Amino acid sequence: MNQGDYDKAEYFFEKAIHQIDNHTIESIEDVCRVLTVLYYGGTFYAKIKEYDTSDVILRRGITICSENHVTYYLARIKYLQAENAYVNDASSEEVKELMRDAAAFARVNKNTVLLEKNKKYLKNLWRKENRNVYSSKKEMIYSKKEKN
Repeated sequence: MNQGDYDKAEYFFEKAIHQIDNHTIESIEDVCRVLTVLYYGGTFYAKIKEYDTSDVILRRGITICSENHVTYYLARIKYLQAENAYVNDASSEEVKELMRDAAAFARVNKNTVLLEKNKKYLKNLWRKENRNVYSSKKEMIYSKKEKN
């Protein structure tokens, strides 16, 4: 996408989300439409690295899911929140908790695609954590040798 496409998409999402603010949800179809716009809006803003805006939109989606007892979107929203948290240097424990939430809702909804994606993400996170631990231990060993 070029900058013009991003500008058009941002204009669309700003307008759509503003209309959601002024819209009364009256049916399950309304819930699904609103959640679809919020999920893709959150995804768009994460893609252009406006994580704070993405997180606000995603939290609104979680509220709507909760108020309307809808679980389908929760797995995808929680997964995206975890990705945002990771990019924003949240603690690995916070990221893992969001991923566990995403996995729980994905299991409820039998979303095997997201479960597999979640599993790979956690595996990569675990590798990164252990690589850092290994590097730290290695540095400590070398620094002890240099002192002696």
